[in-house]
Order: sequence, then structure tokens, then C-alpha cells
Amino acid sequence: MGVVEFIEPENDRLWSVGWNEARGTWAASYQAWPPQGHIDTHAAVRGFAVDDLVLDAAALLDWMHDEARVAIPVRGD
Repeated sequence: MGVVEFIEPENDRLWSVGWNEARGTWAASYQAWPPQGHIDTHAAVRGFAVDDLVLDAAALLDWMHDEARVAIPVRGD
């Protein structure tokens, strides 16, 4: 999966967003920022469930901004 990562300082999260080639969907997850020792657990947000296919990157970013209230630093495709 090609991934773009950004830090959301308001909620102390490191977000990972990208295309999951194996599933054919855009996906987003996050983990604590700064990292908590050796813990590297990502909380899956979108694009990981069997019935959750996100085919448009802009739609995923819109959902993250509007529904999940993520402070996205720059919008793009």
C-alpha cells in the first residue's frame, strides 16, 4: 500500500492514508503520536472492513474531515 502520513497534533495522532492494492480500496488508520514505546498499533478507520470499499481518495478525505473531524493539513488526490 502506498501511504501518506501526517500528524494531527490536536488529537495526538499519526494518520496513515493510502491505496490498498490487495483490497482495491482507499484506507485510513491512525496510531498515537508521539509513539508509545514499542507499541505500533494502528486503529483502522476506513477501508478495512469487508464491505467498506472506498474507491475515491477525495471521498475518503471528505469523510475524514466531515465525519471523523480529522484536521487534514493539505487536501489532494
